[in-house]
Amino acid sequence: LNISRIKLLCYPRIFGYVFNPLSIFYCYENKDLKAIFYEVKNTFNEQHTYVFRSKSSSNLILHKCEKKFYVSPFISMKTFYNFRLSEPKSNISVTIQQTDLTGPLLKAHQVGKRIKLNRDNLLNQFLKHPMMSFKVIIAIHFEAFRLWTKGVKLVKKKLKIKNSLSLEK
Repeated sequence: LNISRIKLLCYPRIFGYVFNPLSIFYCYENKDLKAIFYEVKNTFNEQHTYVFRSKSSSNLILHKCEKKFYVSPFISMKTFYNFRLSEPKSNISVTIQQTDLTGPLLKAHQVGKRIKLNRDNLLNQFLKHPMMSFKVIIAIHFEAFRLWTKGVKLVKKKLKIKNSLSLEK
């Protein structure tokens, strides 16, 4: 691949802190989308990157892969990620559904609208969504606490991975 441009969808660093459960790298050769990297992080300071080559010029992008990385102590490793996203243009949409052999387990959806990157817009977004990275990590732990208090069975983590990569089909 001859990548000439990369677009990144992620949360910004606020006061020196950021937590991105998922960062998406859109890799282009000229104007053609050639690959997408899904960088998944957990709260144990580990990450795994799922790399997909782009196969079509459609605005709708669909990818599916086996989960290869421990994310939640409440979800087994024997699951699949189903990514459904649009190419970033004036709007963006990302949906991730995690399933096992019996059906859906978790669904996350994010939409956004492109705005010009400048000082005024950054300040405005910070005031509209203050401390977003802090909110994300607090929400993750709050939901984990709720599941734990309900008696949801914990899934033991078998090995520690700092950073790993898989090339998907």
